[in-house]
Amino acid sequence: MTDTSKQPSNGDGSARNVASSVDPLPSHPSPTPSHPLPLWLDVDPGHDDALALILATHCSNRLRVVGVSTVGGNQSLVRTTRNALHVLASIDRAQIPVHPGRDQPLRRKAVPQPDIHGTSGLEGSSFPPLQTRPSPVKAWDALAHALRTTNEPVTICATGPLTNIALFLLAYPEFLPKDPQHQDAEDDEFDMPGSLKHAASTSNSSLPLHKRIRQISIMGGALGIGNTSPAAEFNIQLDPEAADIVFNSGVEVTMVPLEVTHTALVTEEVLRRIAELAPAIPSSSSSSTAASDHSAQSSSANSASTSLSLSLSPSPTRPLTPFLTLIVDLLLFFRDSYSKVFHFREGPPLHDPCAVFYLLRPEAFECQWMHVSVDCGEGICSGRTVADVYGYGIHGSGLRADAPRKNVRVAMKMDVDQFWAEMLEALKSADRVSVLNRPTTTIQAKQQTDAAVHALEGELEAEEVGTVAAAAASTTSTASNK
Repeated sequence: MTDTSKQPSNGDGSARNVASSVDPLPSHPSPTPSHPLPLWLDVDPGHDDALALILATHCSNRLRVVGVSTVGGNQSLVRTTRNALHVLASIDRAQIPVHPGRDQPLRRKAVPQPDIHGTSGLEGSSFPPLQTRPSPVKAWDALAHALRTTNEPVTICATGPLTNIALFLLAYPEFLPKDPQHQDAEDDEFDMPGSLKHAASTSNSSLPLHKRIRQISIMGGALGIGNTSPAAEFNIQLDPEAADIVFNSGVEVTMVPLEVTHTALVTEEVLRRIAELAPAIPSSSSSSTAASDHSAQSSSANSASTSLSLSLSPSPTRPLTPFLTLIVDLLLFFRDSYSKVFHFREGPPLHDPCAVFYLLRPEAFECQWMHVSVDCGEGICSGRTVADVYGYGIHGSGLRADAPRKNVRVAMKMDVDQFWAEMLEALKSADRVSVLNRPTTTIQAKQQTDAAVHALEGELEAEEVGTVAAAAASTTSTASNK
């Protein structure tokens, strides 16, 4: 898509030149399997985060996920971390490390969203017991390590509050873009935690540190009405100070706001198309037994919503696989939440995958480059993203030489058909390899005992308390010294 926005009028019939509608940094080319985009995902799963993880890891190898970090947002850090591990395990991507970050916003109290995402954060279905553990390396340290050891710039995609990304930028300012007159200056070494120093020292990359962040794509913000306050979108409202740091970091930032994500609705037709991804089972005496077993596995995934998901099965010979049952059940819960809380009747908006889709198909978006400021006050507009669409500047008298710097590329429109084509293809790919679709006996052989699972979850709780407390203390100290 190209920028087709109309020139606004000065009020006297003449057109005003809107520099904010021109993107001074052209969109990057779409990645390909031969040139995949290195990607770091920062998430707070969350139903739509789960689909973002699936899209990022099953997009025909066009994105290469180098790490995942979790943040407190839709639910507590313990739960978002557990959910990320569950989702990655279910789509055969358990080898991707998950690094817990910060549970609380920089200066405010966390406000989870059980009305939308349930008590677990991924209410609506269930997963087999976890076989993987989160990494002991904190999110911001792990991201710095990934950047130090890369041979090419890494893109960051954040689909939750921007707390982890802001803490990273505060703790590791050497990765920030340099002023033009300092672009050729030699990068100073930065003292890293001992556990990471050896890996960094073995890197042969000659890419300067300040050029190792390609861009940051976020789902967040709104040009108009918010979703968790009259003026603010949830991710920004939860930690506006973090968003302000990221937006004014000098890093290339693309914001995919509510106005765009609200066009990616999970309609009844979308649910049908997901169900039609189920592979056909050949009709024979032996395969009919297999179909019966297949259906039984799907039914056992979550008895609470089984009747709803099974009603979407294309035919008895094409029952929903356990993985597709999981996806449909999660989306049905999400649909009901959005219907009750926000009165969405057509279906819920699938926010977070839109920020991943932008990285896959930037040409499918219309964008404008503009100044976006974040209201960090305490009033009714706290967390509002104030977007200077027409380049008015601070004093509102038209384009000015002293107008604030254009700091954010804002997505204004998205090709929804292309979005769903990519999302459905990713679900189809994930369904082919999902461990949930393997024979029950295989899954049971890999599962831990219930006692071991409870012990693991208890350790996750303990790790979160210790890790976040230490991270908060060290980061606050680091930031105060900068």
